[in-house]
Amino acid sequence: MKNKAYETAARLWNMETETLRYMAEVINEKTFTQAVQAISNVLDNGGHILVTGKGATGMTARAFANELSELGYPVVFFEPNVTLLNVIHDRDMVIFVSKGGATPEVVRLLEPAKARGCKIVGITQNPASMLAMMSDIMLRIIVVKAMKESDDLGQGASIALTALLDGIIAALVEYRRPEDGE
Repeated sequence: MKNKAYETAARLWNMETETLRYMAEVINEKTFTQAVQAISNVLDNGGHILVTGKGATGMTARAFANELSELGYPVVFFEPNVTLLNVIHDRDMVIFVSKGGATPEVVRLLEPAKARGCKIVGITQNPASMLAMMSDIMLRIIVVKAMKESDDLGQGASIALTALLDGIIAALVEYRRPEDGE
């Protein structure tokens, strides 16, 4: 007889694997490419990338910002309850991450960022959310299914978000790499 703890974990791993396979089929190639190009353009024009999110998605967003920063890009993560918006400029970009797209602490920062002329990239599961509607570029987190009816832990969304952000990092590094002979 199998261990119930292992069975639960294996179900999660299978669901996450299915989510990752599905993402490659349904992520909008044009929108993803626009996001990578927009990030690159902001960097080329001396702008900064600010990243924010709350809870588990915020922790994943923080790791994304840290990795880009370690690669030498001017990227900073800020908690959505911090008023960092008074130091941003129209050449900057703010990447907002919210699983449902309606996290109050995140959504309240959209108007001030827009008013400052920042490029807004929204990453969410909900294309009908305020975050999605106010974003210049919206990237959708795709999750195949939750492990149970009430997915309070966001199982699946975390792996999908991590994979999406890792994809942005890989594409950005490749996109900004000089061609041979340059």
